[in-house]
Amino acid sequence: AGTMAALWRGARTGSRRYYVLAGVCLGLGLDAYVAFRLFPPAVLVAGLALLIARSGQRWSVLQGGMVALGAALLVYAPLGLFFVQNPQWFFNRFGQTTEGVLNAPTLLANALKTVGGLFWEGDADWRFNLAGRPALDVAQALFFAIGVIVLLRRWRKPESWTLLVWLVVGLAPSILTLP
Repeated sequence: AGTMAALWRGARTGSRRYYVLAGVCLGLGLDAYVAFRLFPPAVLVAGLALLIARSGQRWSVLQGGMVALGAALLVYAPLGLFFVQNPQWFFNRFGQTTEGVLNAPTLLANALKTVGGLFWEGDADWRFNLAGRPALDVAQALFFAIGVIVLLRRWRKPESWTLLVWLVVGLAPSILTLP
């Protein structure tokens, strides 16, 4: 959230400090959470959407994106260097959690379970939620549906594309891991 908020604020104001903050948040997220490695495509879509939508500010947005990328690389550099020296560790956790999952039937089944877990039947394990209860209650599901409808109605706005991609990226770890 910090990455996206700072990125959009930087694009709105042209302030380099917000682009730096976006990069710092991205780098910290990559340092802190393995599944966050799936998040950079959402940031890339946001940047491309900004470049398309703000044709008069393309140079400023491109420069800001480079500043954010530089800040993210600087923050991520120590862990990145470790992974360059020990590449087997970069995919270690990913390999453990996706073994036997990366095929079309299993991915489709996991996608249906993930979406179903939001609205119909949640995980039976108590550590994730009340056993069997969906992640969203009726009111949350209603607000979610309204939000998706609003995003689809505003499909020409770059923020809409970014949020939709962010939603898919946010659900991806559940889809890509063992059931």
